[in-house]
Amino acid sequence: RSGEFRPEVTLREGGNNKLTANMEAAPVQTLPPPDVIVITQPKDRKAGRGSKRYFHNWLRSTAARAIIYVSVDADAFRADLKALMQLGYGLQRLQPFDP
Repeated sequence: RSGEFRPEVTLREGGNNKLTANMEAAPVQTLPPPDVIVITQPKDRKAGRGSKRYFHNWLRSTAARAIIYVSVDADAFRADLKALMQLGYGLQRLQPFDP
């Protein structure tokens, strides 16, 4: 019937999928992209190896405007820098530190 009252009830089905009372997908709110992400290399990574590809994919999905990268392995940093540049990031400043 036209003019039938349908309450705006939000139902949850499974994970984050939200459905309205008429079974249409409701928009899901997301957080704004972070301004800065700080990356440090995991200690259990093999020497000279960059981060895993899935990490680069996740990083791309965040749309972060800036990255601070802390590294103790120059070869791993080089590998990650190459991958980050392919994602559209660039190197603005490099600060070597030797304790």
